[in-house]
Amino acid sequence: MGPSMNRRSPYVKVLATLLLALILLGSTPAVRANTGTVVFTYGSPLDDGDSISTYTLYYNVPPTFQAGVPTNMSFYIYITGLTGWIVHDTSISLEVTANTPNEPNTVFSQKFWDNQTLFQGYRWGPFNMTVDLSPSQVGLSPGQSATLSFFGSFVADEQWNDPRAPYLLPTGSTMAIPGNYTITAPTSTSAPSSSQRTLTTLGVGLGVIAVLTVVALATRKRGQN
Repeated sequence: MGPSMNRRSPYVKVLATLLLALILLGSTPAVRANTGTVVFTYGSPLDDGDSISTYTLYYNVPPTFQAGVPTNMSFYIYITGLTGWIVHDTSISLEVTANTPNEPNTVFSQKFWDNQTLFQGYRWGPFNMTVDLSPSQVGLSPGQSATLSFFGSFVADEQWNDPRAPYLLPTGSTMAIPGNYTITAPTSTSAPSSSQRTLTTLGVGLGVIAVLTVVALATRKRGQN
């Protein structure tokens, strides 16, 4: 068994080298996203202060964006608490916007809404959004960068069952999504595109298959001898 293993060792080394190349060339570096929560709290001056509603916005937003490259982020809303005379929501909406100091100021906006009766403990989402901005949309020249500021605007139509005056109360506000965000315009020497990385991965994968075939044929030939 020892000599046989020694004869096959060069094939094993080649295979290991190609597998390592597949891992290095076929994958892209992962950028850790900013994750956290933003809490919206509402009340009413018409109440004695015991009727409070809270909604928690969970966010997952990458800190860096590249102009011309689609980048994903996600959000969801949790109805944390409806207390006092507040019994449920009849509709809720969430709009996420992104601003930049350059003109035009607002460069991204996407809105979601839900028109149904919703109670405390309801989870709404997740909402997967794709930011795809060209350099001209954010006013950048090749190689330039700009800061992005993300905001979440939440609105809820709350049903109050105060026996003195049952009513539907629309409440809402806009809050910043915490974190530092930047967007960069590519240069003439930018990194390979996703299609180029896909072709590279495919080429390495075909090479691995070819080596496996050679190893199998060589092993069978030795066995026949």
